[in-house]
Amino acid sequence: MKKTLIVTGSPRRGTTDALAEEVKRLIGENCTLMRVRDYKVGPCFGCDACHRNENHACVQRDDFPIILEKLREADTLILMSPIYYWGVTAQLKCFIDRFYSFKEWKGKELKVIVNGGAETTDVEYELLRRQFEEMTSFLGIKLT
Repeated sequence: MKKTLIVTGSPRRGTTDALAEEVKRLIGENCTLMRVRDYKVGPCFGCDACHRNENHACVQRDDFPIILEKLREADTLILMSPIYYWGVTAQLKCFIDRFYSFKEWKGKELKVIVNGGAETTDVEYELLRRQFEEMTSFLGIKLT
């Protein structure tokens, strides 16, 4: 049975958490919910060490390997974030940037759920959609 990992990027408890809990409930038992704010995840240094070492591990000593293990197990990754200043939160962006070291995307699927106060016709949604289309195209995974 397929496994789903939901990762939320909100630094606060509120709408995104409530939405994530509901999505988790709808998916059922093969779903794990992780909140980036509950983990220490540093920004990518751009040092390229993860591409030079044998196990592709990041040189940082933080909690990202815990999240990576859950990502390895998942067939579907759902990223959820409120929109802050035309993009996902800094916490989630930091998490996404650390994907640089992850090489096991084959067969995975990405879903993105954002919530914001702007009308659905606002350009911020189009900008985010295009950003994730480019990212998933580069990674060779399906965006649904």
